[in-house]
Amino acid sequence: GLDVPRPLWIGERLAYGGALSHDGDVAVIATTERSGTTDTGLVSLYTNSGRVFQELHDEGGSISPVRFAPLGDSFVLLAATNVSGYERPLLWNVRTGERTDIPLPEVEGALFANGWSRDGESILLSGLNRAENQLYVYDLPAQKLNR
Repeated sequence: GLDVPRPLWIGERLAYGGALSHDGDVAVIATTERSGTTDTGLVSLYTNSGRVFQELHDEGGSISPVRFAPLGDSFVLLAATNVSGYERPLLWNVRTGERTDIPLPEVEGALFANGWSRDGESILLSGLNRAENQLYVYDLPAQKLNR
């Protein structure tokens, strides 16, 4: 049978969402625990113990998890931040703590991170500006936005 469910996270403030690594070893949640406001940061924890091992925060903005890269040994998380005033994608390696922002200043308005290509080489983004929706594919190795 299945083990009895146990909580991975218990906090006094808002926590939501979540992304699970492909091997199931790591979970990432968004929480207001550190900010004490409505701004969320990311907390990564080991699923076998619930131990927190990395955190990512933006002063004066929120970060939300989207999805881990689809490669079995990858611990790179696609996430989104609004610290610039508009939603923008970022990549966060939850093992090393390395953060890579993808600001894309040529795109006006919000730019939402939606998901990964199967090979982990591209991410799907959707834009909203002046009541107009657009879809983009961002090529990670080439660092190029395709409309």
